[in-house]
Parts: sequence; structure tokens; C-alpha cells
Amino acid sequence: MKTSVVIPIHPPHIKYLARTLSNLSNQTKMPDEVIIAMSEYTTNISQQLQTIVNESKHTYDVLISPSTKKQNASQNRNRGSKTATGDMVLFIDADDLTHIQKIEIMSNLFMTHPDMNLCVHNYHYISANTIINNQNITNKINDFILINNEVILAKTPTTGTTNLSAGDNYHIHHGHSTVRKHVLDKISFNENMGYGEDGDFCRRILYNIGGVYYIAEKLMIYIK
Repeated sequence: MKTSVVIPIHPPHIKYLARTLSNLSNQTKMPDEVIIAMSEYTTNISQQLQTIVNESKHTYDVLISPSTKKQNASQNRNRGSKTATGDMVLFIDADDLTHIQKIEIMSNLFMTHPDMNLCVHNYHYISANTIINNQNITNKINDFILINNEVILAKTPTTGTTNLSAGDNYHIHHGHSTVRKHVLDKISFNENMGYGEDGDFCRRILYNIGGVYYIAEKLMIYIK
């Protein structure tokens, strides 16, 4: 199963990109391609990206999907996903870190569960000034809880947005979802939303298509 990783990014997050590519290069299963969906693209940014990519130790293809305009996360994700050629697409934010087994786990699940259209998971949360515990993304995962029919919609009291829910004890990071490529031909991120667009995207897949799964294991570090 061919795997594409889409990284939506704008200029303030370029400083994290080398770390992100290094993180992906340590995966137990390499992606086939990584697409950097960069907005506010200039000659200077092009040179910065080229330097970062050239200095990274990667065995996968790295593609740049640029826009000279100021664009939000939805627009960057949509543009990047249109460039993707994989059977499944993983969305990863540039300023977060991913467990080294995530691509392997997702690839195996999407192959063994043909009804799986979207998979989301739990996450570690730390503040930006906290020292990162790399064991959170390197400890070997041998087994995990996989939930399907119990994934429902729930309204977030603080924001009023509707997101996926797998129960009170399970947290979901909607922005780090993995999706079958053909689903993205039918459902895309709402480019008019400046907040909660990732939850809205997942909600519409659950409501209109189905095949939504949740992994209770924490497969990323969300750095706020």
C-alpha cells in the first residue's frame, strides 16, 4: 500500500521542518512520498526548503506543493492531498512529533480493514517550553485498542464545535488523521473555517461515508 504524508505548513513553522523530516526518517515503515504543502511561498522560502530537504537523511520522495498566497491549514491540506499519489494519506502538522510505528500501524490496518476510510488516534499533550520525552514516540507498541462502531459525534462544550468522540477516556487529535485517498475525492477540508476544520472534516466522513476507526494508543506528541 503506497503511503503519502502531507505536511501543511506556513512560514513561522519552517523552523520545525528539519525535525519533522528526521522524525519521519525514523519510522519503522518509510512513507513513499512526503508532500510539503507550503503557503506564502517566495524565492527565499524555496531556498530554505531546499536546504532543509537536502540536509535531511531521507529515502522517500519529498515534493513541494507551493502557494504564493497566504492560506490556512485547510487550503494547504487540500492542495497537498491533490498532489498525493498514495493509497492512503497521513496528515501531520509540522510542529508536532509522530510515533515511529505510526505509518507501519496505519498501513497494516488499512490493508486488513478494507472498510476503513479514516483512522484517528490518541495523543500526548505538552507545552512548547516542556522538554520532549522521546520515549513517548519510540517505545515499542505491541498491541492497542481499536474502536470502530463506538466512534460517535460529540459537541465540545468550550467551543461548540462538533468532533468525533470515542468515549470520555479517549482523546482524539483530528488534525493527524489518516484517510484513504479516494475519500479525499469526495470530502475535503472546509477552507472557510479558521478553527475546528479538522474535526469538521472527520465528522463529515463519519456522517457521509463511514468506516471511521480510532486507536486508543497515543501515536503523536501535540506540542502547543
